[in-house]
Amino acid sequence: MYFADKRVTQLTSTKIANFVQALKIADDNVLELMLTKRELLHLINHIPMSGIQLGVCMDSSRVEASETGDALTEEQENIILALVKEHLL
Repeated sequence: MYFADKRVTQLTSTKIANFVQALKIADDNVLELMLTKRELLHLINHIPMSGIQLGVCMDSSRVEASETGDALTEEQENIILALVKEHLL
């Protein structure tokens, strides 16, 4: 069923590599999250389309360390979702 998802079947190694590179640049320059390999894999496997879906892709330690109870700020969510839309969809 997972592989029947049109978003997943349209992924290519080029799209994934471009996404990872763009996300790394954004992380180094703006996000400052130091995303883990696990989080990157979750982002690629789940292709989040909303902030809620994106939050599920983040490690639970981010929520626990947050004062607001959110894994990401709204700005961080917007940047990552824009990169998902640009590179993975």
